Amino acid sequence: MSAALFVLSVLFGLLPRVGATPTASAQGAPESLRVLFIGNSYTASNEGVHNVVRELGGSATPPRTIETAAVLIGGASLATHWSDGTARARIREGGWDFVVLQCLWWADAGQTELTIYQYARLFDAEIKQAGAQTVFYETWVWGGGSRPTDTDWPYDLHDQVVQAYHAIAAELEAVVAHVGEAWWRSFEQRPALDLYDADNSHPSPAGTYLAACTFYAALTGENPMGLAYVSMGVTTEDAALLQQVAWETTSGVTLPPPPPPPVPPPVQSPEPPVPPGDQPSGRCGSLGLDLLLPLAVLRLARLDRRGRRR
Repeated sequence: MSAALFVLSVLFGLLPRVGATPTASAQGAPESLRVLFIGNSYTASNEGVHNVVRELGGSATPPRTIETAAVLIGGASLATHWSDGTARARIREGGWDFVVLQCLWWADAGQTELTIYQYARLFDAEIKQAGAQTVFYETWVWGGGSRPTDTDWPYDLHDQVVQAYHAIAAELEAVVAHVGEAWWRSFEQRPALDLYDADNSHPSPAGTYLAACTFYAALTGENPMGLAYVSMGVTTEDAALLQQVAWETTSGVTLPPPPPPPVPPPVQSPEPPVPPGDQPSGRCGSLGLDLLLPLAVLRLARLDRRGRRR
């Protein structure tokens, strides 16, 4: 496919969706997997996507062994990793089932064919030579662009990035972990669950957890719903939603949404204390029976004296 046709395919979404379901290799994956992640701080943030994927596998029933390793350089693109040489050396060690490539789209905007695709092809050749399969880490968009309600960022950039991943994966017959699309779907279902960190670029703990659940589904072909492992900073209710979103995005099957987190009952304000003189204690008004009885006797005595005078 020519460079010009590839660019048109990316921009106008002419290529089919890739990785909506795991490839035959992923579906037939053995119980034990070895996965190498190559990326930057988007992969390393919080607990690290690679570490959460390993923990998710260990929490399955029965447990699934997913051995993960990572070559991570802050702010690195695939070109940076290629020049550094460490990632290539780890790939050549062999024994990997999958090698994950996380690109740096927001730094390479407008240079897709010259930079990202070029180094994706180079890495894919190394990965295939080592007997592994390439997996593309379809990231979210920097600056809040994967938030459907964020109007301060070009609304079509999310789709452009997604289609770019689909295009290169179609060419190389690679797997796509649809993390960016899972983020979009999650924001649609529960906008208040923010997947971005405070810098509006890196993932929050929930964002990392959703990415890991999406990888689990892409690598194993299995539904992550019900996995016991929950990352720090993520509630069990949010984890259930993120697991479901990851599976729906990967499998293309839409399920009924899980119930939202329970709303805590309103806190009842305590009753203001009653002054001691106003507290009821079996009295009539503010006078007790100990005062009313003598008054009644006195009243009767006065009436008796008046009757005698008459």
